[in-house]
Amino acid sequence: MTHRRIQLGLPLFDGYEAPADAPSKVAGVCQAVLYADLQTGFSVAELLFDGGGKGVVAGKGDPFSPGDWVEAEGRWETDSRFGRQFKASYLRARVPETAEGIARYVASGAIPGIGAKTAERLLQAFGERLPEAIASSPALVAAGLTEERAKALTEHWKMRTRHGRLLSFLYSVGAGPALARRLLDAYGEEAYRILLVDPYRPAREIHGVGFRTADRIALSQGMAKDAPARLRAALVHEMGEIEREGHCAAPRMGLIARVAKELVVREAPVEEELERLLVQGDLVEERLGGRPVIWRTVVRQAEIEVAESLFARVGPTGEEIPDGLVGRTAIALGLPPLDPGQAAAVRLLLAERVSVLTGNPGTGKTSTVSVLLGCLRALDPRVRILLAAPTGRAAKRLTEQTGMEAATIHRLLVWSPETRRFTKGLEDPLACDVIVIDESSMLDLFLLRDLLRALPPSCRIVFVGDVDQLPSVGAGSVLADLIRSKAVPVARLTRIFRQGAGSQIAAVSQRINAGQMPRLKAPKLGSDMWGIWTETPAEAAEAAIRLATERLPEEGFDPLRDLQVLAPGHQGEAGVGALNRALQARLNPPSPERPEITWKDRTFRLGDRVIQTSNSYELDVFNGDIGFVVEVEGTQALSVDFDGRVVRYEGSDLMDLQLAYAITIHKSQGSEFPAVIVLCTTQHFLMLRRNLLYTGISRARRLCALVGQQRAVGIAVRRADVGRTTGLASRLSAMALARDLPRPSPAP
Repeated sequence: MTHRRIQLGLPLFDGYEAPADAPSKVAGVCQAVLYADLQTGFSVAELLFDGGGKGVVAGKGDPFSPGDWVEAEGRWETDSRFGRQFKASYLRARVPETAEGIARYVASGAIPGIGAKTAERLLQAFGERLPEAIASSPALVAAGLTEERAKALTEHWKMRTRHGRLLSFLYSVGAGPALARRLLDAYGEEAYRILLVDPYRPAREIHGVGFRTADRIALSQGMAKDAPARLRAALVHEMGEIEREGHCAAPRMGLIARVAKELVVREAPVEEELERLLVQGDLVEERLGGRPVIWRTVVRQAEIEVAESLFARVGPTGEEIPDGLVGRTAIALGLPPLDPGQAAAVRLLLAERVSVLTGNPGTGKTSTVSVLLGCLRALDPRVRILLAAPTGRAAKRLTEQTGMEAATIHRLLVWSPETRRFTKGLEDPLACDVIVIDESSMLDLFLLRDLLRALPPSCRIVFVGDVDQLPSVGAGSVLADLIRSKAVPVARLTRIFRQGAGSQIAAVSQRINAGQMPRLKAPKLGSDMWGIWTETPAEAAEAAIRLATERLPEEGFDPLRDLQVLAPGHQGEAGVGALNRALQARLNPPSPERPEITWKDRTFRLGDRVIQTSNSYELDVFNGDIGFVVEVEGTQALSVDFDGRVVRYEGSDLMDLQLAYAITIHKSQGSEFPAVIVLCTTQHFLMLRRNLLYTGISRARRLCALVGQQRAVGIAVRRADVGRTTGLASRLSAMALARDLPRPSPAP
């Protein structure tokens, strides 16, 4: 095969070293692929250069195999670990044109799940006709490939041959094949043109394509920093970021300043484009608390819908509650007599169509709910009751505590992968008379909206939760807004029952919640609340690891089943990432009996404790579900046991799986563990808040160890949460006020 020679930026010959900062081009035949990540397109390979000499090239680009002709543009650098390399801005492989070249490429493993056996079958079936046949899925199926493999092969080949220009362009702006595939799926042959004409369109229309990627593409094409299209895209993007921080809306001037700072532009043109978006209806302006705030239209509509749906249900049930019913029910359930506050709470919950039960850990919310359920069944044996929670672990705990089956809200609503919507809703409501929603502090606005759509108008709703815990991960502050509105009846439990004499977990939680520094002592038998103080975050991490792997197992706690390490954030020595690597090495070290796979920067091993980090309706696992790796298959798949339900992860599914020896305090919401180790260091200074520390400590049932720097604990205790920008409380309050205002007499 004759290769076209290209003019190199610098001559290459044995013994010559190009200046490290001099850009150049290289080309040659691949001798060996030293490393390849098929997901990102990053490769390291040894080339026999056109013109003589060998060298190592590294960068993103086309997949290739030994024998392929590869071209690269970049610069020579000396890596401290790997020596002299050509760092390429892109690696472009010439597409094979002969049957033998195509077969060699297919055999290289460049296409996930397809290798040497498939290549041999294709060569035998088509011979010299392979270059034409590889583009036809039906022909490949006729040759013995499954429909799935035939489709994967033809789509991959189409990407390599017909969309090389798109790929090369994406590599030049730091993107790669994953984005190309999304663009082609959405826009087909128009993908490249759309990217050049309106680079922000994919960010608006395709899930997984972010503003910053689109912005790099736009700027690379010469778009001005203050171009109207860029400012509008940035405003919509920042509204999404603000919602991911939990807010439903943003103060007008704060939004403008934030976008101007992010884009390094003046505020005046940003405000002009904001006005255009308001006129178009993409965003909406409304006054909240006397100041103008900006909403995405869909968020404001969801909040109005939730407020109207809830308020339409608010009011007394009108049901007669016999004297002594609460006490008799508690006795029938084998519970001790309820505290007067609990008994009053049960009567209120029975009397109202929408109500809230709140209280800190240990105040008897579970006993109160159990008695409530017993009273409902006593009043009407045919009553249809649903128990729900936002997470799987919270639902499981509710089942264990009440003896009734509870489910996640997502499972109750039944997700349809085909329509990508919940099947339960206005047209097909849930069959229930009462629903009790535990851990309601975790409810976000959109999940509540979808749930309300699925509840019959006559269904009673009881929200249960601790309003002092962290709010939901998604936008909204539902439980706090319901209480703050004063439009929904609230029963608040204050007396602590859970811990026995001498217990400190609840007492410390209450002190922190009141903004007071906890008084903690060194670990000792008989105490359930320990304080271990260190000088640095690194020392705190090492102390936590020793506790988890040595001291607490000696106290009878299984480090895999009974114990959970919690940290505010992911980064640093005292972050979840480093803690997980260290705990995995000590609690589940490498072994020939424990096969493992590596996905990007994570290694999963048989027996590992893992956590799902986002909702996956396709796999039917949800954010916060914790399980154990029970099978490892090859290098790309594993199976996880989530409380008796085994789920198989393959390829990109692993993106949403992380080790769970340590998890963030946010991820622990809705869960309880026999023993908890909470790290609090200045390494996560920006995240330290009173409700964060309170939530972490209150996850413990039998023992909690607070490990870290006293200064960091003091910062967390002093910092109250600033709250979220939402309108639900105001809307409910306004509705209640309008209902209670005296109506004018009709005109004579």
